[in-house]
Amino acid sequence: MLDEIWHKIMKDWLERQRTALAYIPAFTPYCLQELREVGLKARQHKVHGALAIEARVIEAMALGDMVHIVNLQRQWCTCRKYQENYIPCSHGLALILHLQYPPQLFLPSMLSTETWRQTYITNFRPVLPPPLPALAVHHENPNNQPGDVCLPPQTRIPRGRPKKQRLKRGEGRHNVEGVGNLQKCSTCGSVGHNARTCKRPHV
Repeated sequence: MLDEIWHKIMKDWLERQRTALAYIPAFTPYCLQELREVGLKARQHKVHGALAIEARVIEAMALGDMVHIVNLQRQWCTCRKYQENYIPCSHGLALILHLQYPPQLFLPSMLSTETWRQTYITNFRPVLPPPLPALAVHHENPNNQPGDVCLPPQTRIPRGRPKKQRLKRGEGRHNVEGVGNLQKCSTCGSVGHNARTCKRPHV
């Protein structure tokens, strides 16, 4: 089972390694796809009071305009989507396009193609399956002493169908006035049952 898991992981690992080495753009397909999706919305936003790194971005909504604050240096936006994976949200990208900066300058390095290649540059070391544990064998000695194996106690199962668990007349009550016969078990010494119905294993 362990050997099959290792082969499955190595197969997927080598396939991703070949894909990363053959990929040419500077950023991963996921990163560029996210940037294209937010780019469609970014061109519809309005940027007010743009500074070098911070500005107000207005998004037109059906129930009214929504105002967001974007800070490119902190990679932060009040919509909180910028902070998820540090890919500029539509408001951040609107500010970047307004300042006429290339969007690639604000993409995270952890999603670059070079980081992707470095992730799969090494291979997994071969894994040997663990040896099967040796079965412990109990050897009887002439002194009749137990060995390393803990054996179950020798008990005797009473014959016949088990009795119903019910209280008989006089059981469960204190015999203060001496009325009734209280049963006493000869096996465990407890009052209220006999040796036949005793729950303690019979040795």
